[in-house]
Amino acid sequence: MKKNLGSLPALFPMPVVVVAAYDENGMPNAMTAAWAMITDMDKIALFVDPEHKTMKNILATKAFTVALADLAHMAEADFLGIISGNQTPDKFIKSGLHESKSEFVNAPVITELPVNLDCELVDVIEVTGLGGEGGGNVGMPLSITYGGTRTVGTATRNAETGVVTFTAS
Repeated sequence: MKKNLGSLPALFPMPVVVVAAYDENGMPNAMTAAWAMITDMDKIALFVDPEHKTMKNILATKAFTVALADLAHMAEADFLGIISGNQTPDKFIKSGLHESKSEFVNAPVITELPVNLDCELVDVIEVTGLGGEGGGNVGMPLSITYGGTRTVGTATRNAETGVVTFTAS
């Protein structure tokens, strides 16, 4: 029997992804990201607040990895999601996970996690009004294609209706 759940982001199950990048001194940092999606055969989009330490590292190095967490490492992935790298510089070390440098980009590969994607930053789009109560900015490294043409713009959420509008720049 089918049930109407209404309008909600129900593309589940979504994998738990851990995004990792080096800082300017080569120190690894990682965070658990709630929103990641495929945008093309060789591109993904991450919806990440630009104030996160990992995002600051990505903006500085233009490289990162995205790992799929497995059940055996849920505690570590949870730790990376609740501890701030801005306040705890050795957060990755404290997680108990280990890293090695990617062969393809200047970013850490988390050795315990079974799948790691090596990524280069393609673009960042500042989005306003999607940051929860009161809005906020969400940095999104991504490349958008619409009708075969790359489109860059901004998305805004109407606080009253919840409708998101994309406006090409």
